[in-house]
Amino acid sequence: MSTSSEWTPPQPPAWPQEEHPDGIAVLVLGALSLVLFPPLGIIAWWMGGRARRDILRQPGRYRNEGLVTVGWALGIVGTLLTVVMVAIFVPLFLLPFLLLVFGA
Repeated sequence: MSTSSEWTPPQPPAWPQEEHPDGIAVLVLGALSLVLFPPLGIIAWWMGGRARRDILRQPGRYRNEGLVTVGWALGIVGTLLTVVMVAIFVPLFLLPFLLLVFGA
């Protein structure tokens, strides 16, 4: 059995790929939004979206697309946590004030 073409490994890009400058920051902000301060998720979501657009507009230039995507997703989760916390805690703190002002 002979084949006319043999498998060749994929060639590396013509230029060296670089890390996106916001990649680490997006990941750190996204992770911190889950464990420390959920409103940081809003910043991670915004920065991650901007970095992902840069990566998609220039295919082959950046090599840390996965890192940016994980930070972006963590930012979305952190933002959702922020919304849930606000939805729960604002009424809890507002209710006693309203009861005090308007009476029970």
